[in-house]
Amino acid sequence: MKLHSLLEVNNYQLFLCAISGFAVLGYPLLLSEGYYSNLVKLRGNKENKDVKTMSIVILIGGELVSISNMLVLLNDLSYMGILKLIISTIMVCMILPVLLGLSQKVKCENSHVVPDTWIGGILQDGFSDSLVQILLVGVPCFYVGLLDNKADIYGWTVILGLVISAMGVVGFFINNNVKHVERQRSVLKEYPAERNVWIELRKSLIKQNTITIIMTLPYFFLRVLADSAGMVLHKKDFDDDNRIYRQLMSKYIDMQRYRESFEGEDGRRKYCFDVEKQIMEFDEIADCTVTKLEKKDEKKRNYIGVFVILKENVSVDEALDKINKNVPSFADSNKYVEVIKPVINFYNEKGIRDVHCLKHEVNGFYDSEGKRINIG
Repeated sequence: MKLHSLLEVNNYQLFLCAISGFAVLGYPLLLSEGYYSNLVKLRGNKENKDVKTMSIVILIGGELVSISNMLVLLNDLSYMGILKLIISTIMVCMILPVLLGLSQKVKCENSHVVPDTWIGGILQDGFSDSLVQILLVGVPCFYVGLLDNKADIYGWTVILGLVISAMGVVGFFINNNVKHVERQRSVLKEYPAERNVWIELRKSLIKQNTITIIMTLPYFFLRVLADSAGMVLHKKDFDDDNRIYRQLMSKYIDMQRYRESFEGEDGRRKYCFDVEKQIMEFDEIADCTVTKLEKKDEKKRNYIGVFVILKENVSVDEALDKINKNVPSFADSNKYVEVIKPVINFYNEKGIRDVHCLKHEVNGFYDSEGKRINIG
């Protein structure tokens, strides 16, 4: 295949190179973030300058390899060119980070929230990053060569097929991270002392999702348009003006925070997760879920249920006293009534909180004064 110059490429080739450019620039950031998180943040270690330096080395190396892979495919559309891309990608995504990690000699302890070893974590992240590099950089650049002198209908058909396929890949990686945070939260029921590890896991995966969105921006933009159109068609389900924004943020960035909200006493929108975080800091509480219930009181106010899983040997009275004394009324009292219910578990067999089931609870609640009430 001949070398391409800027004057020789056609519209299809320019389009594919442009959308690949986001992945070329963004994917080394994923490598660097994954390396540092697996050796420091997710292991309970303090900030480490040496590991940080190596993560920067990985960032630079990944950028150089990503750019060179793109140039190789543009200029050498052959089996050897493709093989070079695969080998170099595996080297920089998986082998190099593991070798650098071994040289660091950092003490990395496993936890129940993050059960994988640091090597397993790096290899898992590296495999995902390799797929992204190959699918979002390699495949589009490969088609640049195939689109030479082709009819318009062929070129646009290929591009449409690539975009639709890539949207599925992007959605899979991002949704998997969002759901992983939720699944690992269920571990806190048995191991509440590992809450800080879960917090770091959540922060790390939110950062990874943000980077992934940036590096797949053209594909992601189309996916968001499709999702937004679907939400508009079901506008009857909206409970506030920012519903589309919150739904998108919940699906692609942070299910924990943006899952559900309500109006506070000051009239501003507040998130259930912020209340959960405050209550989960108490020594008596292993886990907490806050959600609006289906039932309303005689004044047509919505109930907001605070479901708590207590730590071992903690009585209900102790927990209620701690919550009622330290958590001021958080919702608009003209629209909501806050109630508390201690439960044994609110996770389903997949490790996901069964919020839909909680919304239909009617018995075993306590009011702000600690009195037992039923709302049915």
